[in-house]
Amino acid sequence: IRRVVTEQPPQLPNNYPENMKNLIKRMLEKDPIRRITAEAILAVPEVAANILRN
Repeated sequence: IRRVVTEQPPQLPNNYPENMKNLIKRMLEKDPIRRITAEAILAVPEVAANILRN
């Protein structure tokens, strides 16, 4: 558990699209003030498209 708090998350593989890597990085931000909000996540076009599709 300590590593989750003290270390950076692992890098995602290169086969992930850059925009999704950036989104995941923003979701894993340790500082809650800087972390992306649920509302902002839902506004991401790729996320919104998958929600509408399902």
